Amino acid sequence: ALGVLTSGDSGAATMRSLMGRLTDIEESPSVVLEGIKAAGNARAKSLKGALEKIARDQPNDIGRAAHDALDRIDGTTTPYVLPASREPIDTSVQDLTPAAN
Repeated sequence: ALGVLTSGDSGAATMRSLMGRLTDIEESPSVVLEGIKAAGNARAKSLKGALEKIARDQPNDIGRAAHDALDRIDGTTTPYVLPASREPIDTSVQDLTPAAN
């Protein structure tokens, strides 16, 4: 509904408030997801920077939604590619061959 009510960037104050929700790390994921969808539906060009960061940094449904919102804002359709993991993977190597008696 928010995206329809503030189509384009006519609701600048609303879009600034929405940007705060998208970038608040304490906000619940469901609120962030709905905000991302609203930004896409509103074609909110002012939120593209925040959406690009989310799409790049979040390898989950929220990142995918941000990618889709960017496509909607730009009027394009591009394939979604999961962002590369930035987490170090703790690994070790062990010889599992049974000891000879």
